[in-house]
Amino acid sequence: MVHNGIEYGDMQIIAEIYDLMHRVIGLDATDIAELFERWNEGRLGSFLTEVTARVLRVRDEKSGQPLVEMILDQAGQKGTGRWTARDAIDLGEPVPTLTAAVDARVLSSWKPLRSRAAALLTGPEARTGALSAADRRQMIKDLEAAFYASRVCAYLQGLRLIRVASDAFDWNVDLLRVTQVWKAGCIIRARLLDPIRAVLEQPDSVDGGSWEHLLLDARLAGPLVEAQAAWRRVVSDAALRGVPSPAIGASLSYFDGLRSSRLPQNLTQAQRDYFGAHTYRRVDDPSGAAVHTDWHDLT
Repeated sequence: MVHNGIEYGDMQIIAEIYDLMHRVIGLDATDIAELFERWNEGRLGSFLTEVTARVLRVRDEKSGQPLVEMILDQAGQKGTGRWTARDAIDLGEPVPTLTAAVDARVLSSWKPLRSRAAALLTGPEARTGALSAADRRQMIKDLEAAFYASRVCAYLQGLRLIRVASDAFDWNVDLLRVTQVWKAGCIIRARLLDPIRAVLEQPDSVDGGSWEHLLLDARLAGPLVEAQAAWRRVVSDAALRGVPSPAIGASLSYFDGLRSSRLPQNLTQAQRDYFGAHTYRRVDDPSGAAVHTDWHDLT
């Protein structure tokens, strides 16, 4: 199930990369196929990268156009992505990239509604003019970095969900064995599983051996830290141009959430305590007893 959840996330990330190349840079299917072929030779090498390049090269016998452009933009699903998102919620484990991919498929199914809304919900044009050669090269470079970083987040979200479920139900799942099986032959087999396996082979290197999160290991965190400037440019440019990038954006938000030592949920707890007396813990006594404030008397 989680394998398929990661598959949903990876496919959505690839679709968003393709969309930005096509709508913003103005590349045709053949040009995009060449880029995926080139990327498949490096750290982005995977079954899905290879499949993407192959699909983009096929021509429609009837129209002569790339066949992918003759396919209605409505993605189906069999349910495993939804199950992954549902079980993650039940286990209290965030998998935002995988969930965003499920949402994107559901939204794609609203073709008649989207067609009507497109005439009313006006916004920026995805392509406002031909990019300079330098800008085009930079954006392609940025897309490669965003593709890699977002993809790593998708895989790590899925693996951590398996670990959390294993702990909850006493399954004793061997994550190293899981990655070995995936790498040996499945839809999400990818070269990026190699550094993940390297970390899993040396569990003591990860947060004192607790495996609390694999991004606590510099071998996995380092490339994402290095990619983040490009990653942020891609998400920002997509938003400014009105091109949806839910999975890439969710991966970046996941990364930013992890690296934030303080999040705004202190306000959330204050609100919950205000209207429901749900209590909260204090910064100066985090392990102490939960407390309640009578907010109505103070406001």
